[in-house]
Amino acid sequence: MFRSSLREIIIQFINQFFQTLSDKEYLNYLKDDFSNYETFLDILSKKYEIGSLSYVDYLKFKFYKLELENAIKEAQLNYENDLRELSFLLGGGNYEPSIKNDTILESLEINELLKKAYENRSDLKAFKNTEYTPRFGIGLSFDLPFFDRKQGFINYYQAQIKQVEILMSKTIENCLVQ
Repeated sequence: MFRSSLREIIIQFINQFFQTLSDKEYLNYLKDDFSNYETFLDILSKKYEIGSLSYVDYLKFKFYKLELENAIKEAQLNYENDLRELSFLLGGGNYEPSIKNDTILESLEINELLKKAYENRSDLKAFKNTEYTPRFGIGLSFDLPFFDRKQGFINYYQAQIKQVEILMSKTIENCLVQ
């Protein structure tokens, strides 16, 4: 009983920690996007003043700025709520989740990672374990008119043309005889 509840608390803490970390990164992303968008909006305002941008398009871009502001506020609230829950799980205090990944990246080399990845890929292992034996085959192809749906229409119109030609020739003969 104690182990299962302790396990649940640890799992809840880990989930909350990574959720808080994720919300923090999302908030930073939105703030960065907003600062870039303000620069973009300044350029658009100059285009609008010159007359190369319509007022409706300019308003659409300004409306998107409001949507970004609302998204930042919502992300800020989510992050603050996650911080409160994380603080509760840790017994109070102010905590900022962070992971220092500089040491992880320094210790990894790309060639080692690629070598391990190629060694662990199951499709490459299966390919190495099979022997390739070339096989020869002969292909045969011919037209079958009943598979071609338009072939019937062609025959029908060719018959129509022949009928018209016969009727024309008989009409010409009748005209010449009279």
